[in-house]
Amino acid sequence: MRVPPGSSTADQRPDLRFFQLVGKVLGKAVYERILVDSQLSVTVLNALLAKSNQFDDLVYFDVQLLKSLKELRRYASDEDGEAIVDSLGLTFEAAVGVGTANQVELVPGGAALAVSKDNVISYIYKLANYKLNEESKDQMRALVHGFREVICKHWVLMFSPAEMQMLIGGEFRAVDVEDMQKHCNYGGGYHPSQPYIQVILQCFICRWVDSCRFYYFLRFLRRPM
Repeated sequence: MRVPPGSSTADQRPDLRFFQLVGKVLGKAVYERILVDSQLSVTVLNALLAKSNQFDDLVYFDVQLLKSLKELRRYASDEDGEAIVDSLGLTFEAAVGVGTANQVELVPGGAALAVSKDNVISYIYKLANYKLNEESKDQMRALVHGFREVICKHWVLMFSPAEMQMLIGGEFRAVDVEDMQKHCNYGGGYHPSQPYIQVILQCFICRWVDSCRFYYFLRFLRRPM
């Protein structure tokens, strides 16, 4: 799950109430210990943890953009890099969203400020910061606000993004069939020698059943009091 960027036009601007509702649902799920079958982007997880996204977090957001900016940074350190950077015709602007002609200035007067070998590093980090932290800040703020209406901020500050994802969606790993057989308690007349029990175990041994979906199925089984 990623938060899409906003739009510069009023008729295309996303309804922030939707993002606030999503945040409330996530918070309610965490509070009630209900796993959500969703893999959140690290950029979203950082927002929930009140952390700012850094340059290296682009790998979770836009791999192609990260690759391009690293290539541009390499030009800045080359002896012939000045001519290459100048030939790109870049200015301190960033495209808003994907597939649009709208531009936003990364610094005041950025439309008239050309990117050169002397300021290319500043351009790289300002562009990364805009894409990770500024472009979708209104939507992200609404989502986080909804989440914190249920889950207090200081409750989750101790977690890393990976731990937060585990808290929301659980840990995805294969079912340990041998361990399940050792600790499974049968009742209601069932026992491990019955054919249908053997078929169920065989499904896991042969990996015919997605173990992640099996975990979600177990959440809704009636638990003994």
